[in-house]
Amino acid sequence: MIRKVIVFTPIGVGSLVAGSIARADDLGSVFVSVSKLFVVCMAGQACHVFGFYSAVYVYFTRKNPFRFFAVMPKMWITAFGTSSSAATLSTTIKTCLDAGLSEKVVNFVCPIGCTVNMDGSALERPIVILWIAYVASQPIPLGRHLVVAVICALMSIGASPIPSARVSTLLIMVEAAEVQLTPTVNMLIGFCLAIEWLLDSVRTMVNVTGDTIGVAIVDHMMSDESKEKACCSEGSIANHDLEGSWTPPSRNVREVRLGDKSPAGFSV
Repeated sequence: MIRKVIVFTPIGVGSLVAGSIARADDLGSVFVSVSKLFVVCMAGQACHVFGFYSAVYVYFTRKNPFRFFAVMPKMWITAFGTSSSAATLSTTIKTCLDAGLSEKVVNFVCPIGCTVNMDGSALERPIVILWIAYVASQPIPLGRHLVVAVICALMSIGASPIPSARVSTLLIMVEAAEVQLTPTVNMLIGFCLAIEWLLDSVRTMVNVTGDTIGVAIVDHMMSDESKEKACCSEGSIANHDLEGSWTPPSRNVREVRLGDKSPAGFSV
């Protein structure tokens, strides 16, 4: 049954996209609007990686983040080609090891980040929902913006690290934003599905980048802790050596002359 669903999925998505194109009154303006959506999503992802990630990396490690990014091109290419954090996991681990991170930390943090860290999805999905509402002339209040952001973040955490796993949650997020499913909204959802593969590839690159940043921060914190323990142990060993080399003072006491007023034979 699952194999049949997988086989017919491209046909179903193609039918939705074809129906959206057929229902569009002004196809040129729709393409311009979709292009703007794509540009905004890419700008947001770039700011997230090279702005937020860089700031977090510098804050915790006090190192140049762009030197760390220099070892990631192979991982980025694999993530873009597979659109899956799980399929990129082996390349992510190898990238972290090539960057000089601890193997124990890498093997512990990377699998967790592969399944939990989906911040690229959490960033991109609210933009898509707000775009659908804006183009469909259904403005969303500010309070509902926050609700959409929280729901997108929570649903991205529970999403599977497989290609286009967020397609099934798009309608749920639209309903959570209280956007009515009019024919225009259905048409816009179809156009979003048309570029879903490209958005998914880019957000997968962001997700695996977040995994490596997390590994680097944990590795730096663990190395600092191990250095503190080593310093403490060296200090205790030094104190122990000093105590072992200490010798009690001699029992010989000098005789002290207290002067003419002292009784004869008095000594200290």
